[in-house]
Amino acid sequence: MDINIEAPNHPHQDKLKQYYTDKLSDKYGSKKYITSIDVKVVTEKDDNFKVSIQTKPEGGTMLYADHIDPNEEVALKEVIRKLNHQIDKYKSHHNFNH
Repeated sequence: MDINIEAPNHPHQDKLKQYYTDKLSDKYGSKKYITSIDVKVVTEKDDNFKVSIQTKPEGGTMLYADHIDPNEEVALKEVIRKLNHQIDKYKSHHNFNH
């Protein structure tokens, strides 16, 4: 799976990229219908983090979710939860079991 991470001006680029890659690989690596994920992490003016994830499952339409929170890890956890809901709907329409 190809994971692209953009985090302009993030102070911990290497750690961030490794953490997000590990987290997303663990979560979606076994799902053969997801071949790439694009992630963007932005620090908002009010010091909140906006984490957005986009993917296009095999044979499906683009899935996108984002979440804003003062805690970056909470933002990531919530955006994954939102994306999982969309992936579940995709799976039910395309008869995938995993």
